[in-house]
Amino acid sequence: MDIDLLQTFQRVAKLQSISKAADDLYLSVSTVTGRIKALEEELNIDLFHRAGRRFELNEEGKRFLSYVDRFISILQEGNQKVKLSKEGRTGELSIAVTTIVASYVLPKLIREFRRQYPHIQLRIAACPNYQVIEKVNNGHAELGITYLNAAENGLNLHQWYRDDWVFVIPDPLFTHGNAVKAVDLRDIPLLAYGKGHPQWDAFAGWYRQQGIEPKVIMEVAHVETLKQLMKELNAASFLPRVSVMDEIAEGTFALLPADPALDASSEIMFASRNNQQLSVTAQTFVNFAESYTANLLP
Repeated sequence: MDIDLLQTFQRVAKLQSISKAADDLYLSVSTVTGRIKALEEELNIDLFHRAGRRFELNEEGKRFLSYVDRFISILQEGNQKVKLSKEGRTGELSIAVTTIVASYVLPKLIREFRRQYPHIQLRIAACPNYQVIEKVNNGHAELGITYLNAAENGLNLHQWYRDDWVFVIPDPLFTHGNAVKAVDLRDIPLLAYGKGHPQWDAFAGWYRQQGIEPKVIMEVAHVETLKQLMKELNAASFLPRVSVMDEIAEGTFALLPADPALDASSEIMFASRNNQQLSVTAQTFVNFAESYTANLLP
């Protein structure tokens, strides 16, 4: 059944006029009349009562219109969704993301992403780096967000941002704001996060290069627990900058510049399977995240 016949029938039924429907559809009266006649012949029923120029639906016409309205509504919805999908504005996306990024970067980003792309459904799994890699490799996540040093062969990697690690201490334990040497910190207790990772090795090496052994009193694997313990124990730590941005802005923690400069960072990467091109939806998320990172990480 020709969609043009159904759409013409719908307009005549709503307007109860051949001439008004013709004007509305930018068609001639003869074309509209011909379409109504063709539809009635195809259905082998009359759909209208003719009263002069007025066309009123009969009972069969009313029943048929209810189906036509539903059909055209579904068709329009499908057309809109296909259009949005092509533009990357609808669809589903599964993301596996390392816990630090999930806790401190994604919440604000996703809030804005959802505002701009309300029809994209996200499924997010926050997990350790090795599980991010596994989920991408086995197809349980189309997109992974992980550290560069956690990546394995077989993945396509695309850099997102660099997360500098910083030395922080509860305020007002150290408030003069000058760059500090290891000797200035020899008596300050340290809480270790990520011990054994390259960033922690760089931090410990900074102490030892100056002939000081870092005074680690505890290792803590959970950042939020570690930050609470820093306050309770008046201890310092070396953490990813994204995890302490709020405390630094509020003045709860002080950022300590080091002398000599301490350079340690994590490269945060988008990861996907090498043999699989990103969907339009996934590419939309990547593009958005790249443009929004500057607002999250001033």
